[in-house]
Amino acid sequence: MTKSSDNGPIISLIVPCYNEERFLPAFLESLRQQSLSPLHFELIVLDGMSTDKSRDILRAYAKYFPHFCLEDNPARYVPQALNKGIQIARSSYIARMDVHTTYPPDYLEQLLFWQQKTGADNIGGLCQIVPRSSSSKALAIALALAHPLGVGNSTFRTGTREVKEVDTVPFGFFPKATFEKFGLFDERLIRNQDIEYNKRILRQGGKIILVPAIQCQYFARDRFSQLWKNMFDTGKWVIRAVRLTGRYDALSGRHFVPMLFVLYLLSVPMALFWGGTATPIFGIPAGFLAALYLLPFLFYLLSLFAVGLQLALQRRRPALLWFLPYTFFLMHLAYGLGSWYAVIKTKH
Repeated sequence: MTKSSDNGPIISLIVPCYNEERFLPAFLESLRQQSLSPLHFELIVLDGMSTDKSRDILRAYAKYFPHFCLEDNPARYVPQALNKGIQIARSSYIARMDVHTTYPPDYLEQLLFWQQKTGADNIGGLCQIVPRSSSSKALAIALALAHPLGVGNSTFRTGTREVKEVDTVPFGFFPKATFEKFGLFDERLIRNQDIEYNKRILRQGGKIILVPAIQCQYFARDRFSQLWKNMFDTGKWVIRAVRLTGRYDALSGRHFVPMLFVLYLLSVPMALFWGGTATPIFGIPAGFLAALYLLPFLFYLLSLFAVGLQLALQRRRPALLWFLPYTFFLMHLAYGLGSWYAVIKTKH
């Protein structure tokens, strides 16, 4: 289903979609409100054969977009959707969009302005993580996904005040020439394909720019079971990305920290056992050395509750004092276990 007009689009919006009836209306409304005329962008939705009302919603909104294209994505995975959309696109610029996100009215205009100003191969902004519901649990998940304790030095989540070169941005805005220079997304990577692609751009001399004035809102998961699965799968695909690409620099150092965390947790019982049975070393009791070994874990727990207390006071939500430490721990543990799962499964 395609519509066109006499005015050619400047930007092609590439949108992977599968069973997104809950989020599509808000997402599409944010596109309707763009200051850039809908005559100047084409909306290409790659649907993974949705079984809910997603297609009905998309067809209902098609009348608002003169350049609208709904294509099937039988593979259902994101990289296949992105590559198919890029190949269909008629515009000089590609904007990768996410259905779980809403965009302010100047989003597309800002991206276009800053790309033309900097000549970067990829442009992005800050991603504000917002809860899907008003519960303290949902708020805790959203806060953890935007805090350095939860996501490390991921600048587009934690924030910055200056335009700067970075190693990755959310979603991405590319001149179509970027894909001619650096290729398409790696379809073997069900997850982390955007991170690998940005690393490829940098490795081959390209430039990625983060502009803090450009912002969007992403709706975080609101159940711990969903968060666990997401973190476990992300950690798993960190290792698979390295194995499939053959490059450790396909990702950043922060992506491997949870593996070390899990390894440390597993070693704690052994250290305690050793401390209770071993003989002194250079006159220092083994029990004392074992206690020293526990200090990083105690510092970790104190950090969790300190951040929980700080954010609980800021938000005036006492329940965050308990939900946030649990959320951080769950994220770290699930991510690390996912990575080790991939290591073990790879060897066998």
